[in-house]
Amino acid sequence: MKKTTLYFVILVFCACAELERSNPLDPKNPESAREMTVLVEAFINDSAGSVVDYAVSGLERLIREYDSQDLVYLEHHIAKTSGTDPLALDASLSRYNFFVPVSTEQGIPDVFFDGSANRVQGASSPESAYQRYNEKMQQELAFNCYFTIEGQFSIQDDQLKITADIARLGPDNASDLAVIAIIADDLSQNFRLLVRCISPVDTWSSIKTGEIRQVDQAIDLQAYWSPRIAVFLLIQSSRTGHVLGIKKL
Repeated sequence: MKKTTLYFVILVFCACAELERSNPLDPKNPESAREMTVLVEAFINDSAGSVVDYAVSGLERLIREYDSQDLVYLEHHIAKTSGTDPLALDASLSRYNFFVPVSTEQGIPDVFFDGSANRVQGASSPESAYQRYNEKMQQELAFNCYFTIEGQFSIQDDQLKITADIARLGPDNASDLAVIAIIADDLSQNFRLLVRCISPVDTWSSIKTGEIRQVDQAIDLQAYWSPRIAVFLLIQSSRTGHVLGIKKL
């Protein structure tokens, strides 16, 4: 498990000019990188019965075994048939259709590790689901992350306002990127973070290695969101949906 504390604000954004180029979090260091935080997105429907229960049980066990620096879990409720799940979100269905555009290949539960990078569909038991999820987690944790995100949010005048800096690490430029904000609601006060809002923030045709960009977004608050909302900012390929970095603000 990763135990590294990342002092991004000090090391990356405030004093980059004074850092030695050997620092792994300095965007100007061509060898810069950070350890991967894996985004796990589960697409489910509460009317789907035991197969979803198996998946959720397997995910709960997975999440107990990894800390928040390793894993971010977001739960999407989707409904192709209206009325089958009162928690269903149209934006979550759109995200699922982006990941799996061919309808004959769709089916829940469907769990994605870093977007389109790794996928586990279906669940025959809690144990088998956990084993399959853990295998994907280990695969994704083996990769480095070449973005770092530092930001915050505030509540002002019935709006949630996000500001963040995103730096490109490593030796290579990156292209075809989308920055997305996701608002999640901790209805059950445990591991299950329900996705309430998916808001596009920015798109970039390219970003150079060592470059730092600022993003801003204002999102209208909704009365049905609980006071325990969590705000995440992620960067992904706009072509494939592969998630390249995520941060809880």
